[in-house]
Amino acid sequence: MPIDDREHGSEEPAPIAHASHAAPNEHVHLSHRHTSRLEAARSGERAERRVALAVACLGYLVLATRNPRVWGQGLWAALALLAVPAVAGVAAGLVAEARSDFGERLRRAAGGVGWAMGGYALVSMTMVRARMGSGTSSALLTIPVVAGVLAVAAGLVGGLCAAGVSRLAVKE
Repeated sequence: MPIDDREHGSEEPAPIAHASHAAPNEHVHLSHRHTSRLEAARSGERAERRVALAVACLGYLVLATRNPRVWGQGLWAALALLAVPAVAGVAAGLVAEARSDFGERLRRAAGGVGWAMGGYALVSMTMVRARMGSGTSSALLTIPVVAGVLAVAAGLVGGLCAAGVSRLAVKE
């Protein structure tokens, strides 16, 4: 049964802190104030992911226009796995909500950067495979696995940068 503070002078019912406190068949009521805070937190979360995704996509678009042989494999790999995710993570960290904790900021930015890198890696490796010929059927499994590993690596770099920038902004 939801807690009711009407007898204490409040006009709206107090929210239940966690749904686990309610019985299975009971509905948890949130006041308008708490609902708007929840919506604001969700929109901030979406903004953080969108910024990370947009900046990473822009960075990978720039990388896609240049051939890795032009810059060299080492520089290209550093840009793809370190520079682009770091810039996207910093951008996401700057729009992050100060109240969110380190893990939440890391997860949000890592998701945006990871999706961008995964898509970029999947498309670019598929295009390279198509230029080289049909190859073996094992490439059909290898490409998504490698793209996934690269996405996780880039996502971690972006997430750590976002969480670190947000933590620095909170301290100041």
